[in-house]
Amino acid sequence: MRHEEILAIALELVAERGLAGLTTTELARRNGAALGALYRFFPSKQAVVAALQAQALSELLATLVDAVARARALPLPPRALLWAPFWALADAWLAERERHPARFRLIDEVLSSPDPVYADADARALEQGVQDLLAVVGACVDDVVAVLEPAADPATIRLFPFALWAALHGVSHFQKRDRILDPALHSARVASSTMLLLLRGLGAKDADLDAAWTALAPTTLAR
Repeated sequence: MRHEEILAIALELVAERGLAGLTTTELARRNGAALGALYRFFPSKQAVVAALQAQALSELLATLVDAVARARALPLPPRALLWAPFWALADAWLAERERHPARFRLIDEVLSSPDPVYADADARALEQGVQDLLAVVGACVDDVVAVLEPAADPATIRLFPFALWAALHGVSHFQKRDRILDPALHSARVASSTMLLLLRGLGAKDADLDAAWTALAPTTLAR
């Protein structure tokens, strides 16, 4: 039994049963090992969950970095090119629930759960993972500030990555309601409208936002 094998099976359990269905007893059984052997790697269920969440954050970070890189390579005028990464970030995050449901569930728990269940070292590692995600947005904001002069003061601009992630994370919780709502109220449209409001506040012009949207052709957003 290896560390990576334990986490792979734990992720399967999360996908099948959710976090509540992930127990150390079942994890040891599926690994064909005694519970004591599992505890040599992870002292508690919380430690297993924290390791899974750190892994999920790292994988999402790679997805977002790739999405931004592809957006920055689009053949767009400089002003329009500033906004393509933001559309790409929103599109990638909204795709998580469908493309990687277990990963989405793990990250959602990091961002949403108020329960102080982690050891200090695990909590710090997870916070660093979240900060790394915010830094991707922050780098895109820095690109905007270097070219434009947003009306907002620097302290407000510094909080933009938090505002964007809070908004998109909130919208992602509406996705499960889409099947019973009028299409005009679907999460894809709510996300796009939210992004428009936020990016206009950062100084975006509608023509540049439209050009970036057209070049990127988002798959999980709608306007």
